[in-house]
Amino acid sequence: MTDAEVTVLLNKGFELKEKTLALDKEYNQKYIDVIGVKKTAKLYHVGNEYRKQAKGSHGPKKPMDKGGK
Repeated sequence: MTDAEVTVLLNKGFELKEKTLALDKEYNQKYIDVIGVKKTAKLYHVGNEYRKQAKGSHGPKKPMDKGGK
């Protein structure tokens, strides 16, 4: 791949991030208008926690056996 081709790909990646950010800002304001700022913040927090758990888990976690058997 040439330097020019890599530059084009990098620029497309940045453009995609900019479009995503613009949509995030737009929907953030819509959420605030409908459910308020505190509930909007909680919505993002819960969503982030869910994604962390979903990414890191491969099924339900089992408690460690402390009984010895």
